[in-house]
Amino acid sequence: MKKFTVMWSVLLIILAASVVSAQVNVTFRVNASTVPDTMGPNSVFQVRGGTAPLTWGGDTGGNLVNIG
Repeated sequence: MKKFTVMWSVLLIILAASVVSAQVNVTFRVNASTVPDTMGPNSVFQVRGGTAPLTWGGDTGGNLVNIG
């Protein structure tokens, strides 16, 4: 019985770890209409942060696209 409990515990931990590390896609909608003179149609918006793929430098993975 003890082996059975240990086996199921290990299996549950492995499954929980795979759920935690699953990729999640996030969509940011940024309203820049309050700063009309700052951002133009060809301007670049970036999301920056301290957790990968976001960085605090210009190589951040969070580049936004102007949709109009």
